[in-house]
Amino acid sequence: MTDNRTEEQQILDDFETNYETNRAIMKAFDAGELIYDDSLPVPELPPEATDEEMDNVMIVRTFRMPTRLDTKVRTIAKKRGLDVSALLREWIAEMVAADAADVPVSLADIMRAVASVQPLPDSSWAKVMKSVADA
Repeated sequence: MTDNRTEEQQILDDFETNYETNRAIMKAFDAGELIYDDSLPVPELPPEATDEEMDNVMIVRTFRMPTRLDTKVRTIAKKRGLDVSALLREWIAEMVAADAADVPVSLADIMRAVASVQPLPDSSWAKVMKSVADA
């Protein structure tokens, strides 16, 4: 408990010191004791970031999802050996690539179409494979 009190007291002391310092600076400025000097050269800005550097900058996005969906996403990420953020980045990158290809079909439509396809009987599958091999 004394450690916490010491830490709290240090925080209060720092605040008090900063407050007094800032107050003294404001008084000196108001009294004309501080002078603003704009004659110094302006430092150069850092060079613009390269495309490669910009590709490595991570932006934080916050969004909400239902608990069950989050549980499913976490399960998939764990199965793939990824953290959730990496999995979501992968999925978003795939959707951005699909959008860039100007695919006018939604993923949901594709999934419904694939789910509705009936498997071919073994003999039909063999015919398809033979025709592909002969081509």
